[in-house]
Amino acid sequence: MRNLFLFFLITLLTGSPVLALLVILAVYLTLDYQFIGISRRLFGRFRRAGAIRVLYRELSVNPHDATARRDLGRFLVEARRFREAVPHLEKAMERMPDSDETVCDLGLAYLWTGNVPEGKGLILRALGRSPKLRYGEPYLRWGEFLLHQGRAAEAAERLEQFRSIFSSSVEGHYLLGVAYQRTGDRMKAVESYRTALEMFKRSPRYKRREERLWAWKTRARLWTA
Repeated sequence: MRNLFLFFLITLLTGSPVLALLVILAVYLTLDYQFIGISRRLFGRFRRAGAIRVLYRELSVNPHDATARRDLGRFLVEARRFREAVPHLEKAMERMPDSDETVCDLGLAYLWTGNVPEGKGLILRALGRSPKLRYGEPYLRWGEFLLHQGRAAEAAERLEQFRSIFSSSVEGHYLLGVAYQRTGDRMKAVESYRTALEMFKRSPRYKRREERLWAWKTRARLWTA
């Protein structure tokens, strides 16, 4: 009812119901972008999809561009299009075998496409040379994969390694809590969830916008822990 009243009020002020809808939409998107983050994530996905299209066009002109292959593979992994990412990352790694980021991305893509031993080997290879690669993100994504596979105890080990490198990630503490909850360790699960919320409160405003969804998920988990 309140939204309907607002619509009629803005329509009276602007003289146009279409313009009133546009005004309400603009206000909603602005507030969401600043405080909630749903539209921010959608815009991020649109930007990534645009970057993927551009890189495909670049490779159609110059298929030997290893940097474009690497970047495309990385974006496809972020988009969870793992099978599509594999051939690009394989070709990129042939040209830049010392790029730990490329090796790690290919390892993650292998995990999610069923080539687990090879994927694990590549991730360990990259981390062996760069233990704090991307602030420990490979451990986070590896732990996420293990959770998806139902291997909660192993996931907790990887997520603990991530936490030892990057202790302020709300997502990391949330996933660690989920791992401990699934192993039956309620005390550690609750501790991880509470730490996640504490990290969220301490985060700067821009970071809270990025991790608000994880904070919501954490609160929901705490009710059931």
